[in-house]
Amino acid sequence: MKNELVSIIIPVYNVEKYIDQCLNNIINQTYFNIEIVIINDGSTDNSYNICQKYVLQDPRVILLSQENKGVSSARNKGILCSRGEYITFVDSDDYIELNYIECLINAIEEDIDMVSICFNSRDGYFPGLITNQVQMAKLFTAFGYTWGKLIRRKCIKELFNVQLNFAEDFIFYISLLKNLRSILIINYNGYHYRVRVGSLTGKDKNEPHTISEFHRKYEFIVFCKKNVNNFRLYSLETQRVINSHVYYICCLLIILQCKLLKSNVLIEKKSRNFVLRYMHQCYGDFFRIECIENKNLKRVLFGSVLLMSPCYGASIIEKILNKRNGVSKYAIQHKKLYRT
Repeated sequence: MKNELVSIIIPVYNVEKYIDQCLNNIINQTYFNIEIVIINDGSTDNSYNICQKYVLQDPRVILLSQENKGVSSARNKGILCSRGEYITFVDSDDYIELNYIECLINAIEEDIDMVSICFNSRDGYFPGLITNQVQMAKLFTAFGYTWGKLIRRKCIKELFNVQLNFAEDFIFYISLLKNLRSILIINYNGYHYRVRVGSLTGKDKNEPHTISEFHRKYEFIVFCKKNVNNFRLYSLETQRVINSHVYYICCLLIILQCKLLKSNVLIEKKSRNFVLRYMHQCYGDFFRIECIENKNLKRVLFGSVLLMSPCYGASIIEKILNKRNGVSKYAIQHKKLYRT
């Protein structure tokens, strides 16, 4: 029977309504050899006092506190202060089944560095072993959530980027790619993900289109642009998978920008132009089949851009037609692309 120590890292911020259910299910896990590392990220409600109750109740619970620095900073502190050979993350407003850790740890073998629950087989990810880096990258672009995975500690060479407030978990898992030998997807989903307003990870699917949302996505694109050399450490096929996801975010950002402009929300011109220039540079690759294999996805994204910004969509059509006709230089000037 396996008895390796598993560290469960739980960032906490203003979750007094949900933290009891989360911690109750964790301390009652059927797999006993765990340490429960709670990081109170400057909560202003009763979350800290509730967590303190569990510290007194169970010696496996470790409670750390810091000023409010964000979920990435809290997770990093948990990683650095934990001792387990394996690490898993649980959001404090979610909860797990009582056999969750047991199912994950029992699936670990000597040559397996990560175990992932099966999120949704309809998206093409079925239980099984993944040893190909390209397929690993595809898994992280589809399911780059922090939770739902058990990771071998020695594979974590880089921490979460504290400057990002969007897709920071995707960047974290992409950084793991070069250290992973294999990922096992198991036919089990004992993680219960709660969608709510004001969550740590912005899980509210009905979040209004705001300027802050634009800037979170914009900062992600800027980060990817600055760190493009890090992506080039991987094979060309893996780079295409990563770039496809970044371009997808670019497209969402353009759509968001159009919605904001239609709502008369002002966006800094420098930010708008940067995104449009980046889209201009990458659209040729974005619509190639090898970059985005799902043709329906391409149609939806392109149709959305065309619908939200006809002028910009028309310019892209002209660019693609010029490229197909063998024009070496794009006939469309950047200034035309800035119109919305």
